[in-house]
Amino acid sequence: MLIKNSVNFIPFSKMLTLGGWRAILQGKGGDAMTMERKIKMALAYRDISQAALAREVGMSPSNFNQKLKRNTFTDEELEKMAEALGARYIPAAFEFPDGTKI
Repeated sequence: MLIKNSVNFIPFSKMLTLGGWRAILQGKGGDAMTMERKIKMALAYRDISQAALAREVGMSPSNFNQKLKRNTFTDEELEKMAEALGARYIPAAFEFPDGTKI
């Protein structure tokens, strides 16, 4: 199936809409999602607040938000987040037990 992007057509295998965010998952081509968007989608997918995830990984919500906006999370921090979300961290992605990748 194809979805028309403003410039080109992108093949995809799964469409996901979470909290008003629409993403093409496991697709080819198109713009890459930012880590901030991936984290926010993963939070929506698991119905967990940003503050709750921050506390779960040992950060203050304020510090977490600053790192999110600046894109300064380490791979170790992203791995902790994935574990707290019940997902597996793949560099620059979250993979859930049902096969969904964000």
